[in-house]
Amino acid sequence: MKDQKKKLLIAIDPGFDGGKIVINNSLVLNVPYVAQDITSAEMDDSVIRADSANYICYDNGGRKYCVGSFAKRSMLDVRRANTEDKYRIASFYDVRRRFSSEEFKICFESIIGYALIRYEEATKKTESPFTCSDLLNYDLIIGIALPHEHLKALWEEMKPFVNGEHEFNLTVGLQKSRKFKFTFAKSMAYSQALSAFYCAMANNDGSNRYPLDSFAPAIVILAGYKTLERFEYSRTGVILVGDDNNPSNEVYAMYNVNHDVVERIQREIPGSTVTEYEIESSIYSGKETFNVLDADKNLVAVPVATYRKEALKKKCLEMIENTRENFDYFRTTSTILVAGGTGAQYYEYIKDWCDSQDTLKDKAILVTEEINGVTYDSVYAVAIGLAKILKDNYA
Repeated sequence: MKDQKKKLLIAIDPGFDGGKIVINNSLVLNVPYVAQDITSAEMDDSVIRADSANYICYDNGGRKYCVGSFAKRSMLDVRRANTEDKYRIASFYDVRRRFSSEEFKICFESIIGYALIRYEEATKKTESPFTCSDLLNYDLIIGIALPHEHLKALWEEMKPFVNGEHEFNLTVGLQKSRKFKFTFAKSMAYSQALSAFYCAMANNDGSNRYPLDSFAPAIVILAGYKTLERFEYSRTGVILVGDDNNPSNEVYAMYNVNHDVVERIQREIPGSTVTEYEIESSIYSGKETFNVLDADKNLVAVPVATYRKEALKKKCLEMIENTRENFDYFRTTSTILVAGGTGAQYYEYIKDWCDSQDTLKDKAILVTEEINGVTYDSVYAVAIGLAKILKDNYA
């Protein structure tokens, strides 16, 4: 009788702010989902490799790409980007085009390869060590979280790539290059918003943590960099997406918060040019101020952190009012669950608003999770929720 293969359950949330990935409901990582072509670049990567254990270089058919943190910094450095790069940035941040792009596929394989290397390191001293060289003895089962609104269409586009053979080389930090070759035994796509809900409702083994009545009817708000999804989960398990039937409302995502900051700067400093990506880069770097040029080419220091905070609060309150209008003004709502990286930043204002309402006081919950003694914040809610779904279906 043929020995049954071991299973590797891989859940990935390819969000705009980073690829969150969970392997076997234990290893949890977040890697910027960005790739920079360095095939013909005149650069010495030895300095970068020595400086960062998270340096990732993807090599496939002679094409080389830097993936992750370094690539994200390059992408956000709009000052040096040429016309082609600027189009690539715009394309990659488009919800539909992004998931069918070549860059998305490169990042997908790179982040999985990187996570497998880290999983090998994490299990080295356990009773069941994993090695990348032993992949043929495992069934790899992949779950991919996608925007609720575009789930079916995107999955139809992605399936041929996901279910095909994956072969590439990967270099991480100062390690030697590793060769990967694998196919997935099973694959599935799942709603990002529903995955976040499952993170709150299920134990790490996929079993129910709470009776449905303890939360439902629940409004789930999943807010990311480019999308914001909202739906209501009823006591009977029926999913309602609001009167506008459009849960993936980009108007209230972080990109549009940055856009409001850009418009404010351009109003206050006529002739200045600044982009949403520069705002994000500044905030990402932890800067309080950002220098722009006015019409006379004089440098003006803008309090970008303050402007972003003010824009964030305003956008969040607008989102709350819009959500009320789309979900019967919360007349029957028992809980408001908040998840995602932008959701975590919105939570302060959502909680304050809920606590000011008699019927919703203490009813706003930020979705977090503990795995192996480590508490992961709300940005991981989708990936962890999907990992629980995989556990429940395939373990």
